[in-house]
Amino acid sequence: MREDFEEDYHRLEEDHWWFIGRRAIILSLIKDAILA
Repeated sequence: MREDFEEDYHRLEEDHWWFIGRRAIILSLIKDAILA
């Protein structure tokens, strides 16, 4: 894999609404599972 692509992808993971939303949903599911 090209290094510049990997760097761009990691930057996208931090700022893009899709990844932010996905991370929030996953964290919510994990918290619910732990508290259940």
